[in-house]
This record gives sequence, C-alpha cells and structure tokens, in this order.
Amino acid sequence: MNQIFEICKEDLVLKSALSYVILNNSGNTNPYHSFEHTSNVFLYCVEGSEYHNVPEKERLNLLLAALFHDFNHSGGEMTDNINISNAKLGVEAWAKEINDATVDLEQIYSLIDITEFPYKVDSNSLNLQQQILRDSDMGSIFTDNWFQTIILGLSSEGKIEIEAFIEQQKNFMNSMKPNTPWFQKTKMPLLQEKLDDLNTYSEFLYAV
Repeated sequence: MNQIFEICKEDLVLKSALSYVILNNSGNTNPYHSFEHTSNVFLYCVEGSEYHNVPEKERLNLLLAALFHDFNHSGGEMTDNINISNAKLGVEAWAKEINDATVDLEQIYSLIDITEFPYKVDSNSLNLQQQILRDSDMGSIFTDNWFQTIILGLSSEGKIEIEAFIEQQKNFMNSMKPNTPWFQKTKMPLLQEKLDDLNTYSEFLYAV
C-alpha cells in the first residue's frame, strides 16, 4: 500500500483531506502534476518535518498544504498563478466541509503560495515549513519513477521536446539550492547520480 494511506488513516483530518483530493482533484491523472506527485511531496514533507521536529499543529498544516498544493492543476494549460488560485480554492472548499479548528487556512495558503513557479517568494524569506515544502516539491527528481513523471510527464505538460527538456533539466538541477539541512544531507548527495542518468537518457535519444 502507498505509504500516504498508512499515514493519513491514523489522523481524521488528514484522512478526510486525502479522500477529498482523491475524489475531487481534476489533476490526479496529469502527466506530472498528478496524484503520484502529490504523494511524493506529502511523503517528503513527512520526512522533512520529522527531521526538523516540526510541532504537531504546524506539521498538520504543512501536510495539508502538500496534499492540496497542486489541487485542480491544469497540467500545463494555464499559468501557475491560476493553478495556485485553484489549489487554494480546493483546500478552502474542503475546509468548509470538515470545519475543524486545527485547520489553519491562512497558514496553508502561505505554504501553497511558495510553490508557484517560477518562484515569486524569495527563498531567504521562507519559514521552516515553507522551506520543507519547497524542497519537497522539487524533490521528485530523487524518486525511482522520475523518468516517467519528469522527463516524459513534465515535458509533455510543458509541450517541450524531450531533447530540449533534458538540457533544461540539467540546468535546473545544476542550479538547485536546498532550503533545509534535511534536503542538503539526505537528497543532494544523490544529485550527481541523477545528472548521470540524464546523460544516459540523452544517449538513447540518438541511438536509432
């Protein structure tokens, strides 16, 4: 079973939120901004919050932001400011249904806002929860399935030829700056391996 279900079933608020995302998120089957990406970001946020001992209430709202940060994402059809607005509308609609005092919508909004790309909020102004979410959101390159989700999926959403996208991805990865000690220590040591993977992928584009 996907670990996200194991975690969320132990908390009634998270369980409700995950159910809402599964049943109502029109972006669940996007090539990249999908339920798989949401799951990856959520699990990284769990990992990062444990590493940094984030207090329980702040951790809950961080995980809720992770679940909703790409809610109803257009999959490349709209600019990211619209995607962010849709995400906040989604979490607002869910919050009205559950009406739980532990849900801090303003905190969740401020977390979702920092995922807008290109980044509108400078990294130096992020609090710890925002830092964890931003690191988690760019951490999909460290998943086993990243060729499918990023190379094929994200290039498809961006309508970019794979050859050009791989070069863009190399530039992005070479410029990555972790926001947290957690990400620096546990993920960044894997970066060179992923860059080597990109070179291997490039070889196959010209093999025929």
